[in-house]
Amino acid sequence: VYAGDSAYVAHNTIDIGIGTGTSTSTQYGMYIYNTTNSYQVRNNNISFTAGNTGTKYGIYCSNTLFASNPSLQNNNVFMNSSRTGTQYRIYHSVAYATLAAFQAAYPALEVNGMEADPMYLNVATSDFTPTNPLVLMKGEDLTSIIPEDINGNTRPVPPTPGAFDLSPEFWNNAGVVQLNAPSGNFCSGYRDIQAQIRNY
Repeated sequence: VYAGDSAYVAHNTIDIGIGTGTSTSTQYGMYIYNTTNSYQVRNNNISFTAGNTGTKYGIYCSNTLFASNPSLQNNNVFMNSSRTGTQYRIYHSVAYATLAAFQAAYPALEVNGMEADPMYLNVATSDFTPTNPLVLMKGEDLTSIIPEDINGNTRPVPPTPGAFDLSPEFWNNAGVVQLNAPSGNFCSGYRDIQAQIRNY
């Protein structure tokens, strides 16, 4: 991405889910050329599940200007390529394999960043709507400048990172996130259960 001053790079979905042969060239989900210290890189959803056999970067920052401009926030970068080659979540002066390692070096950046599988609704039909609760509605509120998703649906507050958001008819659908108890094996009969549920 190379743009003018004060550019917003937000709510993009980038999916590298197709293998590209045996090339060993470096691949980038997003390459940021930030020369003005005024870029805003927020609420993007990048997933690497394939690609070639070279080194892979989810986000590559050409310099360290974000260190003095904490505008790299709320991006979901999922690095889980099935191909060979080293994978890094982000490059920012040096390469960081995980979000935790990057946050340790730059505590003011990606404060609410994610590295979760988006669990897209239907890749075969190009529906890249995330369904993973770890991603849904985890973005920063940018609805004043990006009020709709790529399909023209009004974004909720907070919005979901990426180009696709939830349609309104799904907002109040409850679902089980996880079963907390009981765990392991148990005999049949009545048992108290503990489950985490949420509205999608």
